[in-house]
Amino acid sequence: MTLKQPLEEGLLETHQVLSEKEALALLNGGPIPYGLVYDQVEAVVSTPASIVYFGELMTERTEVAYKDGIIVLDKSHYLNHTDYEVEYEVRDAVTGKKTFEELLHSLSIPIRETNNKIKRFYLAKYNQKD
Repeated sequence: MTLKQPLEEGLLETHQVLSEKEALALLNGGPIPYGLVYDQVEAVVSTPASIVYFGELMTERTEVAYKDGIIVLDKSHYLNHTDYEVEYEVRDAVTGKKTFEELLHSLSIPIRETNNKIKRFYLAKYNQKD
């Protein structure tokens, strides 16, 4: 199980190994098992037991080397939605941004400000009609 938390310089990823029994219990509405992820959640939310499973987000990813970076193509599935995302991972943000914008322009792909996939997942949950 991985908890991803935003930081100014990227993401903090906290990993916790689950037994099959713990994973199945969690997927069936059980509480977050005690451990590293639980501790991180408890630091942000006073009652980790209030967090419930409501779906899964699965991403198919393809990575392709391009110039001085890696083009990342994601196809994500969640709550009866499918969306697509393209990113460019680089070491030099300034040069990488210029290269990526030139590539998108050459392919007639518009640049859009988008929420990250986790936020899109939550928005899909809370904006769907019951």
